[in-house]
Amino acid sequence: MPTAPTAYTPTAEPVSHHVRARQLLKAHPEVKRLMTRNATTALITAGCVAVQVAMTYLLHGHAWYWSLAASYLLGLLCAIRSS
Repeated sequence: MPTAPTAYTPTAEPVSHHVRARQLLKAHPEVKRLMTRNATTALITAGCVAVQVAMTYLLHGHAWYWSLAASYLLGLLCAIRSS
């Protein structure tokens, strides 16, 4: 059974993501309007960081497994919210 490579191997090939993005934009120019900056993303990121810092502060004196449980539940909540 072949093993997966463990090191990065540089090649002279073009980066496939860039090539595919160019092909997609050429075939569907309407996609370009979706590639803009979104201020909501910055607010969501700041909110996530604030919740994580608050959770760390609230759990700093508790056993490690409470942090694990809180992290799991917070991740579950975010996954449900985003779907």
